[in-house]
Amino acid sequence: MHPQLLQALPERVFGIMHNDTLLAIPFFTFMGLILERSGMAEDLLETIGQMFGPVRGGLAYAVVFVGALLTATTGVVAASVISMVTGARRYLRASE
Repeated sequence: MHPQLLQALPERVFGIMHNDTLLAIPFFTFMGLILERSGMAEDLLETIGQMFGPVRGGLAYAVVFVGALLTATTGVVAASVISMVTGARRYLRASE
């Protein structure tokens, strides 16, 4: 091994830690967790579901609309999907 490689390694690690884009990932995931725990996603789905209720396929429109809003706010699709599944489960069972 070359000694220059070992000397450059701390600089490389510090450069990766200084990347602001990578720092945003845990914050967006935390925001999705807060949305899911507070029930805000379920309340939003209920409100939009009532608005689209009389329309044929209104539940589908509500799920797509709220999913787009949650994905835009959380920034992480996985957190949005978790929030949507936990919120929409009750409405999907009620519409059977």
